[in-house]
Amino acid sequence: MPTLKTKRFANRSDEQLEDSLAQLRDELAKFQRANHVTMTDAVENAETWLRQARSIPMLYPEALAGGGRDLGRDTLTEVVAAYVLTSADFREWLTERAAACGGSSGFSKLSRKDRDEQVDKMKAEIGALETEIVRRGLEAERGRVETELAALVGGEAA
Repeated sequence: MPTLKTKRFANRSDEQLEDSLAQLRDELAKFQRANHVTMTDAVENAETWLRQARSIPMLYPEALAGGGRDLGRDTLTEVVAAYVLTSADFREWLTERAAACGGSSGFSKLSRKDRDEQVDKMKAEIGALETEIVRRGLEAERGRVETELAALVGGEAA
């Protein structure tokens, strides 16, 4: 007896199911490429980057040991980087830039929840198609086996 799921595919040929499956897999791959990172992800990534950058000791004692007389290029860079990374203005600027990435390649305008729901929906449809294709193959195999068994049983009765 066909289930509700198999009734859904009843009017479609095996070839149509295979075509639909290939098309849906392609659509999922395109969707995932286009929506790889949400704005929430971008902002969280910027915050993580900033936390990691702040954990690196940028201002070594040697930078101040020369008393300003020997301010080399590397020392100046260390001092400036230490100041910038601890600045609240820089944090705000960085998160604003991260949030402004919407519309860029791979950055989704969807929320993380909406993106994940769409991916889950597409994966569920792919799973249903795959299950129906396997079910049809097993049904065909069962028909073949039952025919062979009937022929064996019929041959023994004769």
